[in-house]
Amino acid sequence: MENPFQNVAWQTIVDNNLEELTMISGPLAMANQLATTIANARNANFTETRVPLGAEEWAENIFNRYFELMGKIAKESGIRKAMLDRDLYDPRVEDAPYWADGLTLKDIPGLIEDENYGTIDDSLEALEDLYGPLGFDRHSMSGFFGKVQGTLSGQYNRLFPVKIVLRVLANSISNRQEWKLLVSDEEDIEYDVLHIDELREECLKVARYAKERFKFLDRRSNSNMGERLSVGLPDKNGDLKKIKKQAERFVSQFVGSVRKKGQGLPFELGLLSIDHDGLVQFTENGVRFMLMENPLCDSLTAWKDGVAFSNKESMFLIQMIKRNVPEEFDLMIKILNWIDGGKNTPKPLEEVLVEEFNVSKTEGSLMRSGVLARMIELTLVNREQKGRNVTYELTEIGSKLVPK
Repeated sequence: MENPFQNVAWQTIVDNNLEELTMISGPLAMANQLATTIANARNANFTETRVPLGAEEWAENIFNRYFELMGKIAKESGIRKAMLDRDLYDPRVEDAPYWADGLTLKDIPGLIEDENYGTIDDSLEALEDLYGPLGFDRHSMSGFFGKVQGTLSGQYNRLFPVKIVLRVLANSISNRQEWKLLVSDEEDIEYDVLHIDELREECLKVARYAKERFKFLDRRSNSNMGERLSVGLPDKNGDLKKIKKQAERFVSQFVGSVRKKGQGLPFELGLLSIDHDGLVQFTENGVRFMLMENPLCDSLTAWKDGVAFSNKESMFLIQMIKRNVPEEFDLMIKILNWIDGGKNTPKPLEEVLVEEFNVSKTEGSLMRSGVLARMIELTLVNREQKGRNVTYELTEIGSKLVPK
C-alpha cells in the first residue's frame, strides 16, 4: 500500500494548507507548553500558583483553530466519501465520471439490516441517527410555513430534480463536520449546519453536469431519452445570458428561494424544512423518499427506459402532494376525469382550466403543461404525439385514481 505521507494527493492537500499550518505552528507550540505546564502544576498540587485566565482563553482559542484546520484537512483527504466537484470535469468526454457519482444509494449511509432478526429498523430514531436532526413538514405546521395554498406552479415542469436535491443534501449531511467537547461526560455531538445558499450552489453543479452528461449519452446512443429526462435541468454550456437565467430558475424553483424561505418544490412537497435563518433539514418523509431506490440515480442503464421514478417513488410523491398540496391533488383528479371523459387534447383541457380557475389563456396553458408534465412523470398519464397532434390517455395507475 502506498505510503499516505508520500503520495501526490496527500502532498497537494498539505501544499494547499501549508500557509495556515505554518502560521499556527508557533502559537500551537506555545499553547501546548502552557497546557502541559498547567497540568504539571495541578498534578504537583501547587495550590498557590495563579494562572491568568486570558492565557487559558488564548490557548483554548489556538487549540480550537488547530482542530478546525485538522478537520478541514481530514475532509479533503477523503476520510469520508465527499461528492466530487463536477466543475473540474467535462461531461462531454467518454471517461467522465458518472453523473450521479456520490449520490447513489451505495455512496450514502443507509438503514442497516438487523443481523439477529433480519429486519431493517426504519424508525424515526434510526432516520435521525443518519440524517438528523429532522425538521417538520408543512402538514404539521401552520402560518407562513403551513400547507401550500392553491396548486403547484406551472413552472415546476418536472419532479425528478427534487430527487437530485435530496441526494445532494444527503451527501452533504453525511460528510458534514462533527464536533464534540474535549472534556465532557456527555456524548452529545454538534454538527455543522447547511444553509440554503450552500445547497443551491452544490445542486446547481450537479444539475448542470447531469444535463450535459445526458446529452452526451443521447449522442452516443442516437436517442433523445436523455434530453426528455433532463428537462428542467440547466445547461452548462452555451449563451452566458441564457445559462445564468436557467441557473437562477433551477435553484429558485427546484432547490429553494433564498429570499422567500419555504418556497421551492422540495419544501412545498414537505420533503425539506427550512427555518427563518435559511438552515435546511430533511423532514421524516424527505429522508424516506430520498432513500428509495431510483432508476436514474441508482442504475447505469435505466435512463434508456425513460422512467424517472419507480412505482414506489411515484406513489409516495402522490401521497406527499395529497398531504401537503391538497388543491394540486384535486386538480390532478379533475384532469384524470376530464381526460377519461374525452377532453384528451391540449386545447379542450386549457379551456376547462381557464373556466374552472378563472385565469387567462396564457395562465391556463402554463397550468396545463406543468401539471400534465408532472402527471406523465408520475406515470398517471401517457402523452401520444402524431405529427403536431397531441393526445393524452390514462395509464393503469391513473385509471385507478378516477372515482367510479
